[in-house]
Amino acid sequence: LKEKLMLKYQYPEYKQHKAAHDEFVKTVGELRKKHDAQLLQAGQLMKTLQDWLVSHITTVDKRYGPFIMAAMKK
Repeated sequence: LKEKLMLKYQYPEYKQHKAAHDEFVKTVGELRKKHDAQLLQAGQLMKTLQDWLVSHITTVDKRYGPFIMAAMKK
């Protein structure tokens, strides 16, 4: 839903935002493979996921909200 809104209202940072999400998905896949091969403990995996999500939500995601809200009012 948020990506559709970003595209609809031409969010200027859409490409960077999408790239960050794509990279995160790739990283999670790689971490899962390591975990499945017992090369990474579940706690380490969870810490990495938590750190990325908190960082991403509090910085990158936080920027698009005001832009979308303002665009919707136009």
